[in-house]
Amino acid sequence: MAECLPYPIAIPIGNVTLSNGNTARGAELAIGHPPQNLAFLPQWPLNNTLVYGTNGYCISGLTGSGCTTWRGGQYLPLSSDTRRQPTNNPNPTDGAPYPTTTTYTDVFKLNDNVTLDDFAINVALSDWEEEGYHPMMGLGLGSNSTFLSALKAGNRIASRVWSMFYGLTGGNANAQLDGTLVLGGYDQAKVSGQGYTLELQEVPGCSTQIVVDVSDIILHFPNGTDVSIVTPEGDGFSACIVPDYPGLMTLAYDPYFEEFQVVTNTTITERSGGQEWYTMLYSDGTDPFMGDMSINIQYGPSIRIPNSELVIPERTVDDSTGMIVANYSRSNLVINSLQDVNGKDMSQLGRMFLSSAYVMVNQDSGQFTIWAANPTTVEDLVGVDSTGKDITTFCTNSTTPVASTPTQTAVSSQNASSAGLSSGAIAGIVVGAIAALAIVIGVVFWRRRRGKARQISQSHPPQEVMGDPNIYGEYYANVQDGSKTHPDPVYGIEPTFNRAELTSETPQSMVTAPRYELGETRN
Repeated sequence: MAECLPYPIAIPIGNVTLSNGNTARGAELAIGHPPQNLAFLPQWPLNNTLVYGTNGYCISGLTGSGCTTWRGGQYLPLSSDTRRQPTNNPNPTDGAPYPTTTTYTDVFKLNDNVTLDDFAINVALSDWEEEGYHPMMGLGLGSNSTFLSALKAGNRIASRVWSMFYGLTGGNANAQLDGTLVLGGYDQAKVSGQGYTLELQEVPGCSTQIVVDVSDIILHFPNGTDVSIVTPEGDGFSACIVPDYPGLMTLAYDPYFEEFQVVTNTTITERSGGQEWYTMLYSDGTDPFMGDMSINIQYGPSIRIPNSELVIPERTVDDSTGMIVANYSRSNLVINSLQDVNGKDMSQLGRMFLSSAYVMVNQDSGQFTIWAANPTTVEDLVGVDSTGKDITTFCTNSTTPVASTPTQTAVSSQNASSAGLSSGAIAGIVVGAIAALAIVIGVVFWRRRRGKARQISQSHPPQEVMGDPNIYGEYYANVQDGSKTHPDPVYGIEPTFNRAELTSETPQSMVTAPRYELGETRN
């Protein structure tokens, strides 16, 4: 029998309510007791967990409530009765480019089933001049991640594997959807088509080591015309997937972004200082591109970016209120044009790329897998072991509920009979035989008495008892079509009654709950 392994942990990525009463988008985790909810995004090459306190060291112009939203909350050590300040940092220190920090240990809550006690957390003591490129609370998922190592050492996950779908962040409710960060596996429901597995690569300009080769970028115009902005000028380029990076991607101005402007007949020079930091803004009165865009990965999937994830309203944080404000009069093309001193930088594929793509990284095997994403609310988690193999058998004490029923008595009796009859069993048989004889005598006596009683009662038959109509009559009076609602007289809810006669052919699932053998997993 294969060794059972722990079930993956899924953390939603969505709008997290912060201490200032506003929301920020990220993975919702909590620190301390009582828990302080914070919005995190993964970071590299960060190995520790980086949070911000009352001084968020934000960009210029954000000093109050707006700074709290910008950072994804604020951690208040003195408000937690489980925080400790160790004399020595239990984890190696992250060097440049990260800020100086002070370390606390505290309860780190992932969800209702999983917490890490006395987990080391680094609180920033300075700015680290990353402006809006890495503004959020940082969940370190580097090659020596203390977070992943603690989960694996505690048998909370099977491997140092993480995967991510950022969700949809379009300008209207129909184009918005929560994402998910999965630890120890991936969400099978949110991937589409074949997955392509590649080796992690240590290359300059890519802190995550998740490097792909982009063979083409195609613009899909609403009239059905498809135009490439890569192949006319070259054979493609390498790109680094950075799941917390703002926007969709960075793209060299010469030749690719320049070609984008030519084929869309626009000139875009302004940039956003909002959440999709330094991406491009259309000028007032300029019609934005209205089509989709596909990013073709060499030897991999074609990732189609819908227009709702390519051109969005500019979103900024109001410092006085801390609210995120969407300006629908300013169209934000979520591409950062690389030019001047940055013109030769490696292209980055940011968090909004993971609205249309799904990525999984296995730090144990040194590999990653990329799929086209399938945006859905359905969840179907699959575990992955250290070698990259999918896991189908999970431990019964894992974080997923595993149903089981007590072993049936008949099974135990069958096992016992194989050892022969004991003296106690023989004595039991004798006693049982005597009891059976007594029952037979009683039945004969009762039948003789019943025959006499029937003869006496034939001239005065009793009235049939039907039950109290005041209890059931009105309650079910309107349930004649098999499916109507009726107010519950006790709890005030409105259940739906589905009438069905129980017969010998009634499916067992209508009578009892489903049954599972021990160790069996539910699909």
